[in-house]
Amino acid sequence: MKKTILLVDDQREVLLGIREFLSEMQMTDAEILMAQDGRQGLALALERRPNVIVADIMMPELDGLSMVQEIVSAGLHSRIIVLSAYSEFDFARKAIALGVNEYLVKPVTQRQICNAVMRQLNSVGDAASYDRFCGLMLGSYLSGNDFYTRPQDVMELTGLSRMKGGFWRAALLDASAADGEALRAALTRPSQI
Repeated sequence: MKKTILLVDDQREVLLGIREFLSEMQMTDAEILMAQDGRQGLALALERRPNVIVADIMMPELDGLSMVQEIVSAGLHSRIIVLSAYSEFDFARKAIALGVNEYLVKPVTQRQICNAVMRQLNSVGDAASYDRFCGLMLGSYLSGNDFYTRPQDVMELTGLSRMKGGFWRAALLDASAADGEALRAALTRPSQI
């Protein structure tokens, strides 16, 4: 079953930017829905039951936290990411009480939002999309066409940072092309990342 992501923000350029970034990087084959206010977002959420919802807090008609409250009250089990220009504790506390999965404080980059979306998709069992995302990121990094500028981002998001010693390098090898000598060399070579 195809996953669904709902983006809710009153700034159309933000919605289009996130959708375009997810699509261009082929991070997911999920259907991406968009709404420009909380009422429209709530209606789409109740109708389509998205796996992940990304919502701004400050919106006309119905603010993001009120929309989330309605979604939770309706019994939807969507993974929810909230975007806020406010780092004030009251907003964060209310978001936590509502069961929001991630709270991102603006300014936030498209990359940060997309990373959050992929973490949440992965948590609802979309391992194939997450694996594809990690593969694209590693391939991009290793080829020099890196859209991630920090090696530690690559290590953390792909899970390589949790591997002991130098064994993460083995994960970068094409196992079908590597012989025993190449594997030993990769494991003993000083870390480049």
